[in-house]
Amino acid sequence: MPYHPNFGITQEEYQAFLHAKLALVQIGTIDLSAESLRDGSIRLITSPSTSRLNGITIAPDGASVTTALATLLTAKSINNQDREGATGRWEGKHWRHESTISDHLLAVQLAIGTRTDFGDGIIYYDVVSVQGQTNESFSEVILFPIVK
Repeated sequence: MPYHPNFGITQEEYQAFLHAKLALVQIGTIDLSAESLRDGSIRLITSPSTSRLNGITIAPDGASVTTALATLLTAKSINNQDREGATGRWEGKHWRHESTISDHLLAVQLAIGTRTDFGDGIIYYDVVSVQGQTNESFSEVILFPIVK
């Protein structure tokens, strides 16, 4: 995501953050399943249902994703080849929404794919909401076995 002054940090601090070494740390376990809907969409279901991924729906053609906060209409393939990154190398699909209404910036992204070096699946969900002096952000990364 590009730098925005409403992030509440300087552009230099943002660049330092982008280049910081991040690592995944397990903070819990959830059950993840997918439900096929009548229209061909796929809905993610988590237990406990407090995960922010719960209820996210992927359109039948994969062109969009609907979350509680926004519909993500910008879709593209992702091919992360950074072996040193927190997630390692992985490929998949990425959806994004970004809007600014008045002084409210909302950026939502979801990515789903397969980690190259581990053979497991990954779901990455990230939200940044900046309104006035209030900054809220969260990320969820779910790693799951792929059953063949």
